[in-house]
Amino acid sequence: MADRLRVALVTDGLYPFFAGGKEVRLWELARRMVSREIALEVHTMRWWSDGQSVPEWHGIPLRAVCRPWAMYAGPRRSIWQAAMFALGSVRLATASADVVDADHMPYLHLVPLWLVSRLRGVPLVVTWHEWWGGEYWCRYLGRMGRISAAVEKLSARCADHIVVDSPETYRRLRAEGIPPERVSLLPLGADLDAIAAAPPAPEPWDVLYAGRLLEHKRVDVLLDAIAVLQGRGRDLRCLVVGSGPEERRLRKKALELGLVGVSFAGSLPRQADVWGLMKSSRIFAYPSVREGFGLAVLEAQAAGATVVTTDHPDNHGRLLVEHGSTGYLCGTGVDDLAETIALALEQPACPEALRAHVDGHSWAPRAAQLAEIYRRVARRRHGGR
Repeated sequence: MADRLRVALVTDGLYPFFAGGKEVRLWELARRMVSREIALEVHTMRWWSDGQSVPEWHGIPLRAVCRPWAMYAGPRRSIWQAAMFALGSVRLATASADVVDADHMPYLHLVPLWLVSRLRGVPLVVTWHEWWGGEYWCRYLGRMGRISAAVEKLSARCADHIVVDSPETYRRLRAEGIPPERVSLLPLGADLDAIAAAPPAPEPWDVLYAGRLLEHKRVDVLLDAIAVLQGRGRDLRCLVVGSGPEERRLRKKALELGLVGVSFAGSLPRQADVWGLMKSSRIFAYPSVREGFGLAVLEAQAAGATVVTTDHPDNHGRLLVEHGSTGYLCGTGVDDLAETIALALEQPACPEALRAHVDGHSWAPRAAQLAEIYRRVARRRHGGR
């Protein structure tokens, strides 16, 4: 094994072309590991044009395994995209790597990567952001959910080692029989210095949502809650930032509800712009019922906003919130969300508690921990050398 560990990172989405939690996580960790004797390559779909440079990647080589395919077919992930990405992942057979680290989504690519790892004698690390389980899969896909649940279980057993973002995901994997020596908990972080340096947006907002516009994010429930509060005489200004399959339906719903003071901004070109909006907003509303970690929650807390999010068991962002201190938790219904937003407007989160909470969530130690996980897994595969 070379002194400088070679790690191939495999992901279907890539920052800045996508700015979801898993894409931001990879970017934040990768750019901090280049100085830790780790040689990185990113293997993804070809999001960039031929000859186009992506300067944000600090010289980390980007390798295309296939052309870009739409990740969503309507409101759900595309099976066709998963299949094409899995087929393209076979190209890792020619990659020079001591460790392969792949996102668990969209699952199908983990089987060819397992074959590549066995043929090349290279350990496969899988970063697992959320565990769904059979019950959730069946709610999501009906009878086809049984097949997807089986694929999820098979995929977990393809990994030599699994890295998880959340204590709840760790618990669920352990409950599935994954031994503790094969799972590492590495919570996400926040770029605290960059968030502190981001200038506040010039226009203030009462309520902000920022994230992908997907069904499980439940921005439609937020619109209903704003309608309830406005119907009670509260003059609230709400901004929805982001794009996704639900965008057209949500814009139409806002018009149908006759909401005054609700605006849609689409996706913003710079993450600093989102942080600036968080700084200028009284409430960061995040009514999602499914989050592997909840990076947006942590970033909003670092920006000083009062977070309101659901206490749903599949929303792991709730684990970042101490109710009444670093934010507020609520039920999944419209009235409960409306009441909690009203409460948070009257009693915002404690600034001192927020600062103490986010100070323990810097990216730098996370990058050091992940680099050590790679080295430990590589040594294990090479007999402790």
